[in-house]
Amino acid sequence: MQKKALILATAIAACSININATPMDPRDKPVTQNFSAEVLANFDLFADSDNNKILWYVPKLGNIALQATHTTAPRPRFAASSREVTRGIFEGETIVNLGGSFSTSGSLGALQRLNNEASSYGLTVRAAPASKAAAKFMVSAIDIGSGRADVRCQDSEDITGLGTVVECEVKGFDGEYYPTDMLYRLNSRAPQGKSTVSQNIPFQAVLLPGFDQLIQDKLDDGAQWDDLITADVEWEIGTERKTRVARAKIKWEQIFEQAHTYMSIHNFACVDVEIEAFFQNLATCPNEEQCGVKLEFLHSDGQYKDQPPSDAAFNDAVRAFQKDLETELFNEVAVYQESQIDPLKKSRSSVFTLKANYQKVLVKKNETRYLYWNPGRTVQNSATTMNIGCVTGTLGGKMSWDMGDPACRDIANQQ
Repeated sequence: MQKKALILATAIAACSININATPMDPRDKPVTQNFSAEVLANFDLFADSDNNKILWYVPKLGNIALQATHTTAPRPRFAASSREVTRGIFEGETIVNLGGSFSTSGSLGALQRLNNEASSYGLTVRAAPASKAAAKFMVSAIDIGSGRADVRCQDSEDITGLGTVVECEVKGFDGEYYPTDMLYRLNSRAPQGKSTVSQNIPFQAVLLPGFDQLIQDKLDDGAQWDDLITADVEWEIGTERKTRVARAKIKWEQIFEQAHTYMSIHNFACVDVEIEAFFQNLATCPNEEQCGVKLEFLHSDGQYKDQPPSDAAFNDAVRAFQKDLETELFNEVAVYQESQIDPLKKSRSSVFTLKANYQKVLVKKNETRYLYWNPGRTVQNSATTMNIGCVTGTLGGKMSWDMGDPACRDIANQQ
């Protein structure tokens, strides 16, 4: 019953994503501190930008997709066969064909543990939305104990009459050398467009000659293939940043005096970079009584402090400060100039002059203004590494899931 509930909850979560729900940048809203090392070894976790009850996840590991996981004999979506090549450059040799689907949802047992821990905090788990994905297959039988892979390369024989190619081999953990071009041909379809990280990715592959016995040995034992081939799906997860807040304590009389003095130095006509410099000087002025402004920054503890959380936060606050006050201090005047090359074309630039803000000048009102800005969306890169394993059978025959191995049973969420 528990397994059915997990499958149902996961399916509902995948289909009911609020269009406004977005994972949060972990720097602004970390959640990993609440979860066990086992869960964190299997998932990247993100809080939600709006709903504190939602937890987004990206599996770090994927497997061959399974069907009928609620039964005692789950069926892997995987097939492997061998055949002798009758013509072409590999005539007379045996090649292996692979086909099936990878599931990027990870181990169902690991997902159950994530769900259990999240539920204890009142959280609902959802597969993270991905804006982009790319899949790649890799040969991984590499011994790098000496700090560098042991690779040897040589020109092949010219068996086509069209010339030679470079063939490289890499030393594996068993001391044998394996071709780095283990895959002769691969067709795979990575997730397209906006989707979630919970996907089935179909693939078809043809291995170069010489791997048929090795593959059969793997299928005899239900062994992992990660010493031969792995596949990675690299996800781009769009995340939100938290809105920043600062406040400016403003004394208008002093600010207008500062603006008048500054403009007089520039003949009462400033260009945009000079206006930017004016607000930068105001923001960094150490004397509040003289300059008429004091910036304070909201920190994560809920307190406003003189010191900004970071240099980036200070620069963003100054830009927000300028945007808020610029139209109250200055008038922007458009200046058109005729082109020296084409009399019909004119270029436009701007100069800024002092604004006669009678309301602020005459009332001499002091006030506190709150400044808001957002650093903008960021992209988090996560990857799901997919391995072939737990599959038993014979080349050309029916494939089964190795339910005798506890780790394989856990992938199917069975004890």
